[in-house]
Amino acid sequence: MLETAGLIKVADKALPTTRDVTANPLKLKLKALDAAQTASSLADVDASVINSGVAQDAKLNPKKAIYTEKVTKKSKPWINIIAANKKDKNNATYRKVVKAYQTKATADLIAKLYNDGEVPAWNQKF
Repeated sequence: MLETAGLIKVADKALPTTRDVTANPLKLKLKALDAAQTASSLADVDASVINSGVAQDAKLNPKKAIYTEKVTKKSKPWINIIAANKKDKNNATYRKVVKAYQTKATADLIAKLYNDGEVPAWNQKF
């Protein structure tokens, strides 16, 4: 997320860590925390990168965030999916579940429940 904000550069890895930072022109002091601790750390740091679910649980308003990462091709590893065993990939019942879920009504409910802090992945074009 800090890279997409233009603050740092990291090595091209699937799951980079603070050790993979290749450029930090602002000399930001980075500290890795367990995701569940990021919201509660706000009192002790200047800024914190907080996953949307953790922010939601902490009652943080995503509209007041100083930066919100856009969903892009790089976000794909963190998109939640509906999955089935390979042998069931064409199961008619499962396909009905996916079709019933991936609707405008569900997208509207996601926006309402998560205060626009979550977006429906099926609407994303990569």
